[in-house]
Amino acid sequence: MDEKAAEDRIHFDLKNEDPSLHYDIISRIGVGGFARVFKVKRKADGKVCALKFCEPKTPDMRTTIMNEVGIMMLCKENEAILRCIECYDFKSRLWVFLEMMDGGALTSMIEETHKQLTEDFHKYVSFKVLSGLKYLHNKNILHRDIKSDNILISSAGDVKLADFGYATQLTLQKNQRDSKVGTICWMAPEIIIGKAKYDNKVDVWSFGIFLVELVKGEPPYI
Repeated sequence: MDEKAAEDRIHFDLKNEDPSLHYDIISRIGVGGFARVFKVKRKADGKVCALKFCEPKTPDMRTTIMNEVGIMMLCKENEAILRCIECYDFKSRLWVFLEMMDGGALTSMIEETHKQLTEDFHKYVSFKVLSGLKYLHNKNILHRDIKSDNILISSAGDVKLADFGYATQLTLQKNQRDSKVGTICWMAPEIIIGKAKYDNKVDVWSFGIFLVELVKGEPPYI
């Protein structure tokens, strides 16, 4: 692990026992990159959760996952942030147990029904996303990848920020960043140019692009 990765990592408690002692897999619900996502049931109380099962192939991949879990652990009391229940490190694999958001990412709803979505719906989703962003920024955390793919919904009406693989925490020693991360259509100009330090305003820009996506069905210049 290089010095920058070590600096960015947020520490939290990891469990090392076999997760199958505590959870039963119900079905697979997604796959991508170096992770698979399963619907699982906790044996102790029958609670249904999501399992993000990760097999990191490199130290950098592992650091990215650990950073994402650390951010969620740090923000677990906020209702607008996807909650990480617990995380296991077992047989060189990471088992990340998350609250279940049965509606999945907001993207599908926007693509399929954006012309039918009401102004009240837009306001509600915007309020929830901004609530999460405000909480993150108050903790000096940048999300750096705000878009509909990273906003999850549930049938109960919950709207939560997710996917903190690009998130990073600013410190007194390093109160601006210069890494080029994010998704191009939602990315702030100062990140694209790569010539200037940036701060939490990059999330505000991405949120504005997300609003265009929410109303029109896709971001500008897609």
